[in-house]
Amino acid sequence: MYLLVGSAKALLIDSGDVADPKLVPLASTVMRLLPGEGASKLPLLVVHTHRHFDHRAGDTQFAQLPNVEIVGFDFESVRRFYNFTDWPNGVAQLNLGDRTVDVIPSPGHNETEISFYDRKTGLFFSGDFLMPARLLVDDAGAYLASAERAAAFVRNRPVSFILGGHIEVNSAGDTFDWESQYHPNEHVLQMTNDDLLALPRGPPQLQWPLHGQGQVHHGKFHTHTHRFGRSRRRGTPCSRVDTGSFYPPPQAGSQTTRGNPR
Repeated sequence: MYLLVGSAKALLIDSGDVADPKLVPLASTVMRLLPGEGASKLPLLVVHTHRHFDHRAGDTQFAQLPNVEIVGFDFESVRRFYNFTDWPNGVAQLNLGDRTVDVIPSPGHNETEISFYDRKTGLFFSGDFLMPARLLVDDAGAYLASAERAAAFVRNRPVSFILGGHIEVNSAGDTFDWESQYHPNEHVLQMTNDDLLALPRGPPQLQWPLHGQGQVHHGKFHTHTHRFGRSRRRGTPCSRVDTGSFYPPPQAGSQTTRGNPR
């Protein structure tokens, strides 16, 4: 979850996987951080990197609040809100007031996946498209095309850090056990522009194309657990490729534990 504040509007990227404000008081915390009081409170726009439940469960905490707009998470809502007329091509802009955020379609992990680039800080928010974790891909062709577009986008732009949606590896690059809520010596969240620029050549330990590589899992994906707790996904049956690849690549001599796909 990332909060960007402009002079006219604030932007919350993802709302996390906890709906209960007693467990995670997300909305009250965010609103307390925004300038203004009552009717003069800075408006808030809630968006998602993609539709998976662990990135939008907290939406319900904002649903009844004034001056808050929540963008729908289904494909048509995403395409319509950002006015993508030739999805997944094109780049949209969000004007927060003295702060512009570019929106880049990056499907592959999920068909609704988008990334955000904050021109003010040079931060690139990659969601589950790229992160120090297992890279899970629903559509290999779409993922590679997204990697090429994202790399082309950042090639001539200043990028301070790439910030993803999860951390699933330790500082040595070993993945934590699946459903583990204990992450000692966790790897840092931030990644570099070089990681994104290298992505079109394929994640470490993987060569494109993905066909015939990794593990393909068929059926519905119901649950997954990460460091912030348990979440549940509901959706139509799909095929997913577990690339068997991780960012960052494990260090020599380390042991990598693979888990089940989210």
